Amino acid sequence: MILYKWLNINTSNVIFSYLQQHAVPLPDWALYNLPDGLWLFSYTLLIDAIWSKNNIKYYFIGIITLLILILEIAQMMHIFPGTGDILDIASYLIALIIYSLYII
Repeated sequence: MILYKWLNINTSNVIFSYLQQHAVPLPDWALYNLPDGLWLFSYTLLIDAIWSKNNIKYYFIGIITLLILILEIAQMMHIFPGTGDILDIASYLIALIIYSLYII
C-alpha cells in the first residue's frame, strides 16, 4: 500500500478493483524459481555485453555460476542456511542453456 501512496494510485478505482478480484495466481515456480533463472540470464547478458570481444567473459560467467550452484547444493545439504531447491538449480541451468543458444 505504501507504493500506491508514493505513486499516487487510487486503489478504489474500478479498474484496480477489477484486477484485484480477477487476479490469476501464478504457479510457485514462477514466484520462486523463475526470478533466479532470470537473474543469472541477465547477468550473463551483461557480462557478454561488457566483454563481448574478449573470452574473459566465460570466466566471469563460469565463476558466478559455479558459486551459485555450490551455494544451492550447500543449502540442500544443510551446510548453509536456505531452502536448497532443485528447481533453482534447474532454472540456473536453463538460463545457461538459453544464453548458450543466444551466443551461437
